[in-house]
Amino acid sequence: MTGISAELEMDHELERQVLTRIIKEAENGNYDADSFEEFRSGLLRHIYLEEEIVFPAVLKNSPELRGQIAGLEMEHASVAMIMGKIADEIQTGNIIKSRKYLDEIERILAVHNSVESSGVYLKIPDNISMDIHSVVIPEGWVCRKLRKSRV
Repeated sequence: MTGISAELEMDHELERQVLTRIIKEAENGNYDADSFEEFRSGLLRHIYLEEEIVFPAVLKNSPELRGQIAGLEMEHASVAMIMGKIADEIQTGNIIKSRKYLDEIERILAVHNSVESSGVYLKIPDNISMDIHSVVIPEGWVCRKLRKSRV
């Protein structure tokens, strides 16, 4: 893999490392809000890139991936909601369920990232390139599957 595919793969690994560190801290009863925010903001940036840039570009040339991408977007929404619950618990100091939530995110991402790597990322057009770590999420942006329908 080259270009943005390789960058997204490296980002998966970075996210996995940060999540592993947070889980180890949680096993010792420590919930570092800064570590969690690092993970959360990085993962949301990654999700934003996929949903707003990568997935639309892939679908343009590979419409047969529409169902697979819809499933990945549902997983993005699930992970985003779970991260919101963890952030709420850390903020209130009531972290009873956070360890369970962290395990759930880890489980979802293990399968999710594998599907992206072995399918969707292989179909990213060569003309897409950017420094993924410099991308800023627009204020108020939410995952595609969490957006309220507009009538």
